[in-house]
Amino acid sequence: MTDGEWQHYKATVRPVRKKARDSGLRAAAKPVAIKRQRTANVVERTDFAAGSPQLPRLDLHGMTEAAAHAALHDFVIAQHAEGARQLLIITGKGRGGDGILRRNLPLWCEHPALQRLITELALAPPRLGGSGAFLVSLSKPKP
Repeated sequence: MTDGEWQHYKATVRPVRKKARDSGLRAAAKPVAIKRQRTANVVERTDFAAGSPQLPRLDLHGMTEAAAHAALHDFVIAQHAEGARQLLIITGKGRGGDGILRRNLPLWCEHPALQRLITELALAPPRLGGSGAFLVSLSKPKP
């Protein structure tokens, strides 16, 4: 491109302008109570608007593979001992929908120490995290 062509191009082409954002406020989210436990990354939530029961949750976001495996093991054993029947394990989707934690969680649940406690492992419904989370059903604790 010659200098004259460049000057003509600059004079005729206008920069793309971004549209102004809507400054309207969004509706407030449902009120949610959050109780933090002593275990790291474990959060229990109760959605008061929906009246749903408490569901113990373990969020593995930001953990290394080894730390997430250890946290899952400790969490499942502790919650089973407390009598929990269902858990929500949040792995996230990872890059491209195929994260390491999401891919390895079913394998970790086959570990002999956990396999005797876990009766079912399924993807969570969309309202609980969809393909970035798992619902884990636990067996009844033996008296």
